Amino acid sequence: MLDSPLFQMALALLLVFLVMAAIVSLIQQFIVEGFRMRARNLRRSIFRLLSDKTYKDEIAKRFYRHPMTAALSGGRAEVTHMEPDTFITALASAVQPNWSNGDAILALPASVAALKDGELKQRLQLILPPPGATREEIAAAVRAWFDTSAQKMQERFKADCVALSWGVAAMVTIGLNVSAIEIGRRLQDNDNLRSALASVTPELVQSSTVATLAVAPGGSETAAQAGDAAAGLNPNEVVTLLTVVRCATGDSDIPVGWDWMAATIQSVSERTAANSNNACADAQQRVGDNPALQQRLAVLEARAPQVALVSTADAAEPDAAATEETAPTQRATSTAEATALYGPTFERNGIWETLLGWLIVIVAAAQGAPFWFNAIRRIVGRS
Repeated sequence: MLDSPLFQMALALLLVFLVMAAIVSLIQQFIVEGFRMRARNLRRSIFRLLSDKTYKDEIAKRFYRHPMTAALSGGRAEVTHMEPDTFITALASAVQPNWSNGDAILALPASVAALKDGELKQRLQLILPPPGATREEIAAAVRAWFDTSAQKMQERFKADCVALSWGVAAMVTIGLNVSAIEIGRRLQDNDNLRSALASVTPELVQSSTVATLAVAPGGSETAAQAGDAAAGLNPNEVVTLLTVVRCATGDSDIPVGWDWMAATIQSVSERTAANSNNACADAQQRVGDNPALQQRLAVLEARAPQVALVSTADAAEPDAAATEETAPTQRATSTAEATALYGPTFERNGIWETLLGWLIVIVAAAQGAPFWFNAIRRIVGRS
């Protein structure tokens, strides 16, 4: 099936979507951890539960000053998870009046009755059992209330993460100027690039490194399960495999970035070209010393027979006469090749095409890396 250009283009685009989704997921995780979104969500939810117009935030602040809650986060209300028993104890102590010296949980109904009239008092009276209830019955009632509230907290946090992923996807896509239409056009015109990406995609999704990175926290699979399902390539082997494919394809630049990045991209391309011979030779040597990589390379050659996955060392010293003959042509096409290195522009591609290409990538990247990782694995498994 990999011989079909349409299937190759689809698989290559899925790989681009996976890379973009992985970038978005990493940035999103950095924002969630850096801004302590989980802790802020928990704190905001608890303040909503324990605040009203009568007491304002007084009861909630007492709650977070309790030794059990303060010990979880160093007294800075940065705790990201709270057990029901901790919530029950801290709540009972937060509403307990100074004159009460008994068991805070057992005295919780009396403590609530002693509160000033307001929404918080009514709210707590509704969840508590009738007078005369045992300590276990009181704790069970508060635990049920907390469990229901915790579920709403989780749903609110997921909604915030979804909104964040869409925002990050939009910023990354537009910032890097990644258009699915422009990339699809390059894949359609470049047989080597399309075949190489389609051929190496199955190898990447089978590597334990990519499998582990593609499993998001709270996903349906754990990192260990993904690693067990993978073939076990280590990061160095993945880089070696990609280097060999890169050397074989030569012109394998995907059009991303803005035109004002031209100088930087051109400089990087020139340095890469200057060092490509050594990189290709080193990669070929590593392949020769690794039977596992030799087997993987043979699989790639079988999947993409039109792409010769061999070292470009022999091409490092071209014939002088041939160079002189082709020099004018190379100079004439240098501008077109440089333009192809960048993403779309409003002048060249039009406003609607550019916006549509961005929108496709934004929607794809917002789905998350696990979605595209599993999609590629299912497609590869059936092919």
